[in-house]
Amino acid sequence: MMKIKEKIQWLLKEGSFRRNVATMFSGTVVSQVVYLLFYPVLTRLYTPSHFGQYAIFLTFLSILSLLATGQYEQGILLPKKEKNVKVLSLGAIFIAAVMSILLTAVLLLSRPVLQKYNLFNNSDIISFLGISVFINALYQIGIYLSLRKKDFKSISAINILNVAFSILFQAILSQTSLKEFGLSMGYMVGTLVSMGFLLYQNKRTFVIKNAFIELVGDARNQLVRFKKFPLFNLPATLVNLLANQAPQILLNTFGQSVVGYFSLSQRILGSPVTLFSTSLSHVFKEKASSDYRNKGNCEAIFVKTFKTLFMISIIPFLLVFIFSPFLVPIVFGSQWEMASPYIQALTLMFFFKFTVSPLSYVIIIAEKQKLNLVLQSLLLILIIISISIGLYRKDPLLAVILYSIVYSFIYALFLLISYKLSKNGKKDSSATR
Repeated sequence: MMKIKEKIQWLLKEGSFRRNVATMFSGTVVSQVVYLLFYPVLTRLYTPSHFGQYAIFLTFLSILSLLATGQYEQGILLPKKEKNVKVLSLGAIFIAAVMSILLTAVLLLSRPVLQKYNLFNNSDIISFLGISVFINALYQIGIYLSLRKKDFKSISAINILNVAFSILFQAILSQTSLKEFGLSMGYMVGTLVSMGFLLYQNKRTFVIKNAFIELVGDARNQLVRFKKFPLFNLPATLVNLLANQAPQILLNTFGQSVVGYFSLSQRILGSPVTLFSTSLSHVFKEKASSDYRNKGNCEAIFVKTFKTLFMISIIPFLLVFIFSPFLVPIVFGSQWEMASPYIQALTLMFFFKFTVSPLSYVIIIAEKQKLNLVLQSLLLILIIISISIGLYRKDPLLAVILYSIVYSFIYALFLLISYKLSKNGKKDSSATR
């Protein structure tokens, strides 16, 4: 009979899918623990106004970073030839540099509008935002290069490094004249340090022996080759971002308390989903892309991952659905008791999200970005309709229930389509070039 220690060693053998997931998960957990431990320190060093400015900065950074990269970094996992990976990466960096400059110019010209809505009152922070967009783009490119190399240990360590340096410099800057933007600047110091390590570890990618003219031609060819990313995947990501923000905007009609209940429900259910699902997603992306390039399909890892996600999620989500009415007032206080029906309503959606979200990357691997845009647009339309029905009936809980059902339906569609694509690849498909 296999001893427990030997069984664990077998399950987590070097290079195995489980080992890679465990590596990514451990890094995510440690970074989150570090953040939670020191977050109370930051709340004593900075005011709510500072955190509000920080939230606005992060919102602009996330949206503008999507525009800057054109989502080209996701194409790094797809080419079979390393030469094409190199020129695609360099092309993506060039695009990010140009877009960062253009976006900064647009923001500076829009300064009167930004000031009117009390977003950014200082031209220096706008310029800093433009630089931050470029740094963040390089960071994302570095992450995907490391994923392609299966360097999960480095990614995991860099996640911890990122959080540690961010918190350290946020604390230091709180004692300087830069305190007003200390949270944003400290965050970007962490990203800059992490980006530096990532690019150093992938330095061979940027060693090009081609002549400059040939390099420009190759980069242009790869950018055209993966043009579906900016044309379809970028709009799809922006539509998904809007779909995720739409409920808070529409539910605000019922009052801020309803939005508060909804927000708490999302945090309770979303935190564990993000914690584990994101870790597994990185490993799945690499393995599925590799199988698709070399075997022509990724059905085996798709089915294996789906079974794993389903088995580890069904019981916890069922328990949350059953016991949330009893636990919510105990854990969060009696004033949050009304949040429990919202948690129950969203349980189905987050179960599907946990199970399906990592697997939906197959649509990107199969280069069906246009289909992704159609599905994301359908999701947004159905979300608006479902919540509007609740608004018409003056029933916020009905709106959330319909929202959950609609989201679950779209996730089910993603699952079926992704599975079909996982076994329909062709050995000589364009994804392997």
